[in-house]
Amino acid sequence: MSHDVKFGGDWDKVVVDDLLTKRIQELSVEIAGVFNIVGMCRFDFIVKNDKIYYLEGNLVPSLASTGSFNYMLKAAGIDFNDFVADIIYSFEQRQNSNKLLVYSA
Repeated sequence: MSHDVKFGGDWDKVVVDDLLTKRIQELSVEIAGVFNIVGMCRFDFIVKNDKIYYLEGNLVPSLASTGSFNYMLKAAGIDFNDFVADIIYSFEQRQNSNKLLVYSA
């Protein structure tokens, strides 16, 4: 999203359904598992020359009516109240993980 779009400007809905999109979806699921994410998260990627670069994860994406996450819920036909209830349920049902990611310097 451009800065203008992010803060209320007009935007075009773009739906991409190809192998690259599927790979990004798969990577998102893998990353969510690595970080033991429960509930919601927005992952940011850049794609250049068919290479996918992970930038960051945002655990608290904007739920404002003009925010991208709200548009995604609407596009998926997901009711906001049901979504919040599902997040609460997910947290109640989660299992604690003792994952440790060791970095070598």
